[in-house]
Amino acid sequence: MAPATTAFIPTATDRDTLAASLKATFPVSSVNRSTLGGEQNASLIVKVSLDPKEEWINGIFHNSRYAMFSIGGGKIEMFSYNKTAKFRKANANSVEEAISRLRVWKVKND
Repeated sequence: MAPATTAFIPTATDRDTLAASLKATFPVSSVNRSTLGGEQNASLIVKVSLDPKEEWINGIFHNSRYAMFSIGGGKIEMFSYNKTAKFRKANANSVEEAISRLRVWKVKND
């Protein structure tokens, strides 16, 4: 029997680490931490755009090549996107693993 592992629950420090990494990777990015279900169910909500803000039609984020991700409970999942490659739900057991998966996804869209 495999040992039970606890799911990755992102902290405020993880949010800051992810935000700094994405700022260097994407032209526009935003990371927020949600504790809607309590601290034990915390998640990160990530918004990234592959286009600089000046290129957005009418200056609207949703008119750019964007994606929105949820990271929590040991999973990373894309829940909204426009004009980008799809992203399959994947495991993310640390903030470093989430950063790696988002960078791989960006390379597919370049």
